[in-house]
Amino acid sequence: MALSCKELIYSILKELRELNFREFKVYLNDEGILTPYKHIPVADLERADRIDVPDLLIRHYTQQGALEVTLKLLEAIRETNLAEKLRSKLTSLGVQEQSAMEVR
Repeated sequence: MALSCKELIYSILKELRELNFREFKVYLNDEGILTPYKHIPVADLERADRIDVPDLLIRHYTQQGALEVTLKLLEAIRETNLAEKLRSKLTSLGVQEQSAMEVR
């Protein structure tokens, strides 16, 4: 059975150390890094955990946008191995969207 977008993002976020996860959430409120996407309000992020964040991403950015933002933020927090792991999972699932595969 194929993983859903939510499950894919959650599987990656589970691998982040707590400090890196908090940094990931901080960047979700930084419009400069998120361009062209809008930030997620701090009130939505304050109590969000690894289970909540994929839903927030999908709700704010759609499934494709959530994957793009996740890749972009993984690179921003220097988690390139996890970004590559997500790209690999997307490729194995047949996701061919250039924007999702080459976000840097």
